[in-house]
Amino acid sequence: MNPADGPLGERSARELWCDDDPAPVHLEAAGWQLDLVGGQLEELARGGRAVLRAVRLVVRDRDWGTVPADVQRLSVEHRHDGLDVTVRARARGRDVDVSWEVRARVDRDGVRVSGEARALAPSWCNRVGLVLLHHADLAGTDLLVHHPGGTRTTTRFPREIAPHQPARDVAGLEWPAPAGRVRADLSGDVFEVEDQRNWTDASYKTYSTPLERPFPVHLERGSTVHQELVLRVLDAAPGGADVPAPARTATAAGPVDVDLAPSTAPHPEVGTGASTAPQPPGRDGGPAPLPPWAGTLPVLVELDLDGPGWRRALEEARREAADAGLDVRFVTGDARTLPEAVAALRGLPVHRAAAFDSTTHLSTTDLWRALVEELRRAGLDVPALAGTRAHFTELNRGHHLLPPEAGAWTFSTTPQMHERGRAQVLESLAVQRLVAEQAVRLAGGRPVHVGPVTLAPRFNAVATTPRVPGAHGDLSSGYGAEHVPGATDPRQRSRGFAAWLVASAAALGVPGVRSLSFAETRGPRGLGTAEGEPFPAAAAVGHLAALAGRPRWEARGALPAGTAVLAAGPADGPGGDCTVLAANTTGGAVHLRLRAPGGFGAGRLRSAHDAGGAPGGPSATPPGDTLLLPLAPGAVLVWTGPLPGPTR
Repeated sequence: MNPADGPLGERSARELWCDDDPAPVHLEAAGWQLDLVGGQLEELARGGRAVLRAVRLVVRDRDWGTVPADVQRLSVEHRHDGLDVTVRARARGRDVDVSWEVRARVDRDGVRVSGEARALAPSWCNRVGLVLLHHADLAGTDLLVHHPGGTRTTTRFPREIAPHQPARDVAGLEWPAPAGRVRADLSGDVFEVEDQRNWTDASYKTYSTPLERPFPVHLERGSTVHQELVLRVLDAAPGGADVPAPARTATAAGPVDVDLAPSTAPHPEVGTGASTAPQPPGRDGGPAPLPPWAGTLPVLVELDLDGPGWRRALEEARREAADAGLDVRFVTGDARTLPEAVAALRGLPVHRAAAFDSTTHLSTTDLWRALVEELRRAGLDVPALAGTRAHFTELNRGHHLLPPEAGAWTFSTTPQMHERGRAQVLESLAVQRLVAEQAVRLAGGRPVHVGPVTLAPRFNAVATTPRVPGAHGDLSSGYGAEHVPGATDPRQRSRGFAAWLVASAAALGVPGVRSLSFAETRGPRGLGTAEGEPFPAAAAVGHLAALAGRPRWEARGALPAGTAVLAAGPADGPGGDCTVLAANTTGGAVHLRLRAPGGFGAGRLRSAHDAGGAPGGPSATPPGDTLLLPLAPGAVLVWTGPLPGPTR
């Protein structure tokens, strides 16, 4: 067991992230191992070797939101030949009141999980039942699909992120896992498989009720859903334990070697989103003073043209951006709203513009061409992006619908589409890189702009509830994400989130990505409070922005999960200082040993969380062949100095 997975590491992670996520309870019986996390079965293994990422019972409301479950009873009973786990919970939300029970029986023959849900009141749900999560590192491996009629088909867990379901009409699955060949038999409904990496989840998901069936479904009071899973290892694999360490922690027995290698690609531009929070008045009754970081970062603003508040939102975004520039995204259900909106951009420092259909969230060809025409009429020489304001999923599924003449693409991302736990947020980092790389490939040489990148979803891209457009004209109560349930995560204020932003920039900022936009300027989803008190994220984004346009140095090596390194050559050509930015999002300490051609000159090392450096000021680092970076939990370290070899 990884020491940082124990009580000290979990406590450190909770303090770092300012959350109360439950610590995993590790169980072992009959040769099986699993974690019990808040009533869910996680990291199932046999003989210390991975079998399945998770088994859960989920209730999804009519807008595909996961209804939080209040665990009312949890028991673990050990037997001489295994153990029994029982979880009883109640999921209550808008138009949903469902109680459910999961019973898991573990013995040498396998794991049998039964799930039963009962509607305690009339409920509208899109899904109720068991889901299986498969590890993302199964990409490319064989998958045998058993169908309800007894037939079988052979496919694979997709290597490229699959836009559509790689397996349908599922009654059972077989695949080669580290523990051996695994078989999962499912009953109670028809299941299918989707690639959750589309939403930066580190998993493939097997779920019940095919999407081709109508939804939402009305459950009468007293109606029940019953499903079962039988999980077995058919042929055990030889060898020792290889269960991957979860990304929520990072430890290493000694320094981890990381090689820095020069690259011709520059670091992307880094900006922030416009604040959607209620704007506090200033002392004189006018606008509140801007925080010190405003005006130094480009600002991405989404303007809902179907409502009355877009002009005021544009004015406030212009104030937040100052001369750093605007990235303007129009959202509309009618292209006839574009002429007035585009005309309002005259005289503003607009770097880019885009228009998205308010229903599909895509830049449809007609809408994009209408935007280009209006920009021309207004005399604005501004690039028009095409893509989606939603997840990479929509880009992956709908890129063929985009105008072929568009010169650049865009998409946004959040780690919390399906679940809100800290482990999910951390595990998304590795998948963000896969998503960015695939987006660049799909773009076919076009630059890609990623953003907004937000900790929690700023809107629901798959809601079936009719959309309520617009905002109040004076923004006194905010707009957009301010009125979206679940859009605000208290972890926004944490040091963990600041480190996560650095790691996210390292993951998403692959060659071909031209810009990244993180969070909001200020407010509960921002870099600081609405009154301008900075969160740790403000300093992190500032350091990321300082890398923009500078020559990139690639970090190569087996970095522990949840850690990241970015490096940039001198801003003004050979002879100037280089910069290394390193972050640790986890509750465990890590020591990185960086190596570069020609070694490192004398430099300075400080914490990005402290505006003036560490106590006593930045610490000097002597010249040498390597640079040692001690990353405490949540640390963001900045080193500046020369890299003598390749920079001269």
